[in-house]
Amino acid sequence: MVRVGWGEENAAFRQMFTSLFVPDGSKEQIDWFNELQRKTTSPECAARSFNVTNNIDLRDLLLELRMPTLIMRLRDDAVFRVRP
Repeated sequence: MVRVGWGEENAAFRQMFTSLFVPDGSKEQIDWFNELQRKTTSPECAARSFNVTNNIDLRDLLLELRMPTLIMRLRDDAVFRVRP
């Protein structure tokens, strides 16, 4: 789906991702983010990126850390859920 819908002028496909990253954005912010996605990543690169990032799970490795660690994320986004 990413390979087919990502590069289209119609932002309907990218809007799904925008609503996850910027759920309470203004129309201007949403339009900007939709266009940013289209201009900065080709459909092929977007598809490869989603494939890689959706299959990464570092939870087991986090248990091996033995130093203070700061993990940062966006507040109230719907992309990265905090899991126990």
